[in-house]
Amino acid sequence: MTLLNRSLAPITDEIWEVLDEEARDYLSLQLTGRKIVDVEGPLGSDFAAVNSGRQTKLESPVEGVQMTERKVLPLAEIKVPFTLDLNELEAVTRGAEDIELDNLLEAADKVIAAEDGAVFKGKGAEHFAGIINKAEFNLNISDKPQEFIAAAVEGINNMKNAGVGGPFSLVLSEDIFRVLFSSPDSGYPLHKRLGDIDIEKVIVSPLMESEGLLLSARGEDFKLILGQDLTLGFEERNGSKLEFFFTESFVTRVISPEAAVYLN
Repeated sequence: MTLLNRSLAPITDEIWEVLDEEARDYLSLQLTGRKIVDVEGPLGSDFAAVNSGRQTKLESPVEGVQMTERKVLPLAEIKVPFTLDLNELEAVTRGAEDIELDNLLEAADKVIAAEDGAVFKGKGAEHFAGIINKAEFNLNISDKPQEFIAAAVEGINNMKNAGVGGPFSLVLSEDIFRVLFSSPDSGYPLHKRLGDIDIEKVIVSPLMESEGLLLSARGEDFKLILGQDLTLGFEERNGSKLEFFFTESFVTRVISPEAAVYLN
């Protein structure tokens, strides 16, 4: 906890509890990737890399000696600063239940964009390629329930033909979800039709833009590996303004591209 400097903040344990609870409740509701991939850890702030099981050949300085280098996947570390007013926070100790925490929530949104962005869309590096970029299958979808179900069936069949079993999960953009689930049911609700084809979970992600993912939920195909889990730290005091930050370290892995279908 030393790196978080929490003991240096001029606030009480009660205030820390309020901040932690607000952050935890908001993030658990809004973070999408953790709901559909395997989460490993947290393994600690000193955990720096994941073994890939691969190696590359190195030129040996000694004749007759073979040398290789182990390939690892380094964790990314993120830090999102934000400012809160000390006078406002101290109102907690006087019984206030409506303190101003908009800056904390705005910082949390940036954290969500960073983590879920790495899980779904990637950030360039091979081990942050994202499920969408790695997905084995790509299908066009319709916002009409019957046609959408037909595309989902095709996607599931593609995965099954590649040896990937269910159950399955859907991640949809807000606009597609809204249209699909507000359309007339024609006597048989959409969620029941999805259940009939072994889709157990439907999640809405604000990071999706008129697109979605159909994924196997059997496990071990997609991973989010945590070093330092998401937490709050303290930076410094500037008068009545207190500088806080969110931080975490993680790496994402797409182990089975054939367990994903990109829907657009």
